[in-house]
Amino acid sequence: MATNNIELIGIVISDRKQGESSKILSVFTDKLGKVSIYGKGLMNPKSGLLASGSMFSKTKFLLQKGQNFYYIKEAHLLDSFYDIRTDFNTIVAVSFMAELLDRSFLEGIKNYKVFLLFEKALELSKSKKNLKALRLAFALKFMAYIGYKPNLKDCLVCHSKKNLRYFSAANGGFLCEDDIKLLDTENLKNSLIINDDIIKILQDFMFLTFEDIIGKKYDINFLAKTETVILNYISENLDINKFYSLSLEG
Repeated sequence: MATNNIELIGIVISDRKQGESSKILSVFTDKLGKVSIYGKGLMNPKSGLLASGSMFSKTKFLLQKGQNFYYIKEAHLLDSFYDIRTDFNTIVAVSFMAELLDRSFLEGIKNYKVFLLFEKALELSKSKKNLKALRLAFALKFMAYIGYKPNLKDCLVCHSKKNLRYFSAANGGFLCEDDIKLLDTENLKNSLIINDDIIKILQDFMFLTFEDIIGKKYDINFLAKTETVILNYISENLDINKFYSLSLEG
């Protein structure tokens, strides 16, 4: 007999209030990608599902598919990630990652690699180490996982590894001093000047593990410039021009 029930693991990436005590959760899951879950009475202090409906909580759900939403039949909290929600800098970092997921994915688009990437980044954010590097590395790896992997090894045109001085968001990679002149005016405007320090950070973020990245020390100024490169790349390819989570930084 056919059933509309499905068991999966999901992490809450956004929510909105519905009525007096209910919520609609946006949850990134291992089996279905992003789904909307209607949590009836979820905000009631006496609700047994209260913790499972909190931001960033990871839960094993048994869901029933409805016409517009999934509905919770059973929920077993796996990790509340409570410590994340008690530290401001960690909130900013994880909120950025969650916002990137929420605004990039349509519902029902499966991507198990992205789920594991987010799960790992959440786990490591508990350490509160090198949070800016962690969230930027997540963003760059995320872009690669959804099909926008930039070329961070050599010049896009001549494949030289020398004199790399620009990152072209439109073309997805480095350009050397000689080949930047090949870009048209529009693409040239979307190309940012880089140096060897920024190149090294970008390569670290793409090719090293999260564990190795948070264990390194990065110059704060070069990290800020690297952030500009990554956000510009996201804007060019995903049309996300502003992250509300980053406005928390002031």
